[in-house]
Amino acid sequence: MDRKAMLKTAEALIAIVISLVFVVMVFSRAPVGGEIGKINILHSFQKDHGFRNCAVAGDTDCISDYVNESMPLRYDFYVDISSQPSSRPNGLPETGISLESLIVAGNITDYNPHVIRLYYWHKMQ
Repeated sequence: MDRKAMLKTAEALIAIVISLVFVVMVFSRAPVGGEIGKINILHSFQKDHGFRNCAVAGDTDCISDYVNESMPLRYDFYVDISSQPSSRPNGLPETGISLESLIVAGNITDYNPHVIRLYYWHKMQ
């Protein structure tokens, strides 16, 4: 066989392997830094009248009780209820926090909008 033909064939095979490795690396990326996915706890309660009454009253302990029943044991959480959409609580961990939020405008008799924010993160072992 001709030496030039063998080099062209080897060059083509190396290009195919490099291309396949690149495609596999790009499309099989795992989440970076131990990100946690949404667990959608607040949205499961949005039609619960008791939950809405707790939110309208601004009762953080009541909301925390609802969340505590559904939160997986491997997470810690903090509930913040505010009428200000841009408020931020202090004392949360620096990294690895996920956030769910829900706006509750009121109940049947009372218009009193609140933003409920659920911050959650993996418990420290």
